[in-house]
Amino acid sequence: IPTDEQGDPLLPEQLPLMQTLNEERPASGRFMIRGLDNEARHIEVNSFPLTSKAGIFLGAVAMFWEST
Repeated sequence: IPTDEQGDPLLPEQLPLMQTLNEERPASGRFMIRGLDNEARHIEVNSFPLTSKAGIFLGAVAMFWEST
């Protein structure tokens, strides 16, 4: 479950990928998750809309990476 820096769960609409899917615009953010080893990890994400050549919204793609 993604959380903010204080450990409070984030709502789906607070996540960049959902913002891009809902608003059809790029988004970025930072949050925390717990790995399978139960260690807290800081995650950064950028998401971008995918559109056809005709400008039709097709979906979104997101890139995630661990930050320190």
